Amino acid sequence: MSTQPEIVPVQEEVQEDAAIPPIVEKKTRGPATQPNKATLRFQLKEAQELLVIRDEEMRILADQLVDREADVEQFEMNLTNTYQINKGLRKLISDGSEVVAHMKKAAKTAAKKERIMKRKLVEAEAEATLLKKDNRKLKKGKKRMEEKIKELEEKVGKGSMEGMEDPTNVLQSKENSSSNSKTMEA
Repeated sequence: MSTQPEIVPVQEEVQEDAAIPPIVEKKTRGPATQPNKATLRFQLKEAQELLVIRDEEMRILADQLVDREADVEQFEMNLTNTYQINKGLRKLISDGSEVVAHMKKAAKTAAKKERIMKRKLVEAEAEATLLKKDNRKLKKGKKRMEEKIKELEEKVGKGSMEGMEDPTNVLQSKENSSSNSKTMEA
């Protein structure tokens, strides 16, 4: 056994050889005779069928050629478009340094504004905390004043029964307490 692979004929070549029938000549003892008419007709018919097949193959190849030419035109257009795109990208890259510088400047400005806003936020939160404390104090003061007013009203109610206090005196104390609460709010 040899280690060399066998050479296999290409399928297309085999088909071509099979498609053309050989001319069969009868060998006789005498001078060479012509093939009979039936064999010639059969061979003619086979050749015509083969011609039709070849014509169809040529038509298909012509269509493929037209398609390939259209593909070549499309590739040329794509190449032109790609060139234009690359040219534009190169211009953008060259302009990119200016854009980057501008963006860095904008980023620095934004960072500066952010620091200022954070500082203002901290100040506003501190002020809000102080205002809450003041508000609580004012509410407590208001409650105390309301309690005092109730006590005074109760005393006035008891005093009017006993006749001890003057009602005009109670009104003045109410006015004084309301003016005191206003000064505390301010």
